[in-house]
Amino acid sequence: MMHEHGECDLRASYIITLIVKSLKLPEDVLDGIAEGIIASQTHEGGIANVIGGEAHGGFTFCGIAALALMGRLQ
Repeated sequence: MMHEHGECDLRASYIITLIVKSLKLPEDVLDGIAEGIIASQTHEGGIANVIGGEAHGGFTFCGIAALALMGRLQ
C-alpha cells in the first residue's frame, strides 16, 4: 500500500526499492515486496497492480525493475 488504508500500487514498490538500493538503506524495509510482486504475475505473464488484477505494461515494468534491483529475477 502507498500508506495505511491507502491504495495498493506497484509503482510505490518500485520507487521504494529504488530509493533503498540507491541510498544503501537497511533492506529490511523491502521484506515481502518481491513475494508480492511475484504473486501479482498473471496467467499471461504480465504483472498486475494487485494480486488477481489485470496485467499492465507499466506495472510489469515496475515489477520487473524492482525485482532486478533486489536481485530476484529468476
